[in-house]
Amino acid sequence: MIDENNSPTDLLMELTSSIVSAYVSNNSVPVAELPNVIASVYNSISNIGPKPAPVEPEVRRPAIS
Repeated sequence: MIDENNSPTDLLMELTSSIVSAYVSNNSVPVAELPNVIASVYNSISNIGPKPAPVEPEVRRPAIS
């Protein structure tokens, strides 16, 4: 079961395993190809959606000048 309270990496791994499990249970996949299937699904899911904007460090100014 996928728990949405996990970290993004945990959620990504859970989604990948669920998708690969469903695919493998319905399709014949050679054992040697399984790592490629997992990597392909993982990379595809991780590239969904917009990339977060880089966080710019806050410019700190002294309280008293």
